[in-house]
Amino acid sequence: MDIDFLESTNAPLLTRKKGKHILIAGGSGMIGRQVAALFSTAGHFVRLLVRETPKFPYEVHWNPDLGILNPRDLAWADAVVHLGGRSIATRFTKHAKDEIWSSRIDSTRLLVETMRDLPEAKRPSVFVCASAVGYYGSKADEPVDETGPAGDGFLAEVCQKWEETAAGVEDAGIRRVSIRTGVVLSSLGGLLKLQAPLFLAGAGGRLGSGEQALAWISLDDVARSYVHAVLYDYVRGPVNAVAPELVTQAEFAEALAAHLRRPAWIPTPGFITEIMLGRDGAKELALADQRVVPEKLQETGYQFAHPTLSDCFDEELGGGA
Repeated sequence: MDIDFLESTNAPLLTRKKGKHILIAGGSGMIGRQVAALFSTAGHFVRLLVRETPKFPYEVHWNPDLGILNPRDLAWADAVVHLGGRSIATRFTKHAKDEIWSSRIDSTRLLVETMRDLPEAKRPSVFVCASAVGYYGSKADEPVDETGPAGDGFLAEVCQKWEETAAGVEDAGIRRVSIRTGVVLSSLGGLLKLQAPLFLAGAGGRLGSGEQALAWISLDDVARSYVHAVLYDYVRGPVNAVAPELVTQAEFAEALAAHLRRPAWIPTPGFITEIMLGRDGAKELALADQRVVPEKLQETGYQFAHPTLSDCFDEELGGGA
């Protein structure tokens, strides 16, 4: 499956053509590691922006908190990918909100301003920046594509400002893509890693009422969506990185229980998630109702590796417990 994907992108490893220079910020996270691996395996040249002292030849230092970024590192790049940001899976205290905001907006602004200040001939051709389906808010009565309006709430405000800041490169002639990621399902982290052990123990179930829609995507597909956005010039603006199969929390719980051959009898009440994440965090994360569709990915010819939950569970959890 991976080889087929590389063939579909005319990977330099297979065509023996020169690869692109890809500079990645946030390459140490779960998604970032996969994106970096895909590009490097394909035969592209990858460098990672790291906050610590570089340990490997492919690492270069930056510190967005202090405004430290060497313009030569951006001039090296054909494409810049930004996946950085403090985890949102936390209680939305004032301190956490400040860190979530600054870790995304300030770092993006530094990348944008540095790219814009480069001579035109040395600017990267594309900037692909992370965003999230939180852009649409925590409640949607109808399915929404990339033309849907922004919602309300803290995460919606963050995503709006994040995308607005990233779009600053467009004035400099740089193509911009904002990847609005859904809930990434992986055994390496996130929702699936947390819930699978509960289901295996017979203590799994839906979150809240179970009626809220879950905008999900497999780890493979979200990583490939970044590669797709970098390599194809006709991909521009916001892109919903979600699977085409719309499911509710109850349907997700039933599918996971069936795959693991366990019951799904014990729902997690809303007040439990409020204790863990706070009222705002529970509303905008665990109990969010997000009916998001991947219109632009499908329009631009992207082929999903895991279009259904069954496909995703087979990949991430094997063929059943």
